[in-house]
Amino acid sequence: MRTCSDSQPTEHLTSVDGQQTSVAVVGAADEQGEHHLDIVREESGEIAAGADDMVKSDLMFQRMTPVVDTTFYQPPELTDAMLNTTVFIDPSNPFSESVQAKVLRKVDITSYENVEVRKDAMPKLKVGSQVTVSNLTVKLMSKLGVGGFAVAYKAIVTSADRSTSLGKFSMCNTLDSTAFSESDDVCVKAQKPSCPWELYVCKELRQRVSCMDEDIERDIGSKLMDITHSVFFSDGSLMVNELVPLGSLLNLVNSMKANSCKIPESLVMYVTIELLHAVEVMHRCKIIHGDIKPDNILFCGL
Repeated sequence: MRTCSDSQPTEHLTSVDGQQTSVAVVGAADEQGEHHLDIVREESGEIAAGADDMVKSDLMFQRMTPVVDTTFYQPPELTDAMLNTTVFIDPSNPFSESVQAKVLRKVDITSYENVEVRKDAMPKLKVGSQVTVSNLTVKLMSKLGVGGFAVAYKAIVTSADRSTSLGKFSMCNTLDSTAFSESDDVCVKAQKPSCPWELYVCKELRQRVSCMDEDIERDIGSKLMDITHSVFFSDGSLMVNELVPLGSLLNLVNSMKANSCKIPESLVMYVTIELLHAVEVMHRCKIIHGDIKPDNILFCGL
């Protein structure tokens, strides 16, 4: 199972410079100051048996104030009053356009392997069109999906010039990009406006994973989206990655529903474990996804 990037994420667990925040709300009260910490316990038939313990527990929780767990990250300028709140907002928002622009100014995206930057406009694309992305020429065969800013095409490689590798070096030395050959099926994502941030995050994540334990790298490396070729025009971008023919989790759910079938519990458990493991590794790399949804989870195999 593979997680892929669809659009810019919108959460605040981590910032791109590696800072991380963990939020934990211990207690909460309504307008009358009454705490409701355990709905299941209140509705349980076992209330009478442990009434005394419950009263003591409620009194204890009423003396507690909401606390923010800053185990991993605590900016030095924070005051005690700010820490004693139910919600903590990281002042460095990695999904802010200004923050992204600041980071990208420090990164030469042409240093990545097989990346080209052009000043002309992106050509108009349609099924049957032939387009060159870096040193890879492909023919668009069909549409895989359409989003608000991008269209994904299934394409076939018509020419792959392996003698020319654009870019100064590969950022993913141990997680080498897929080498395509003629007649290989690939996925081409056409997006307007261009999104160099997506390329940066994908490459940065793979680079950080490559520095982790070998077992983790071997297990998770092949499950991360790898943008192998890309070209950035003045008004848009084209990115190529390996085609995953089994489709997405959304495709599976829709197919099962259409056939009046239920997804086996064992498969649900498998998908959940794989997804949680991928998210755990991303968070250990101090990067978050922020747009995890069924159509962004692709099946590599079962």
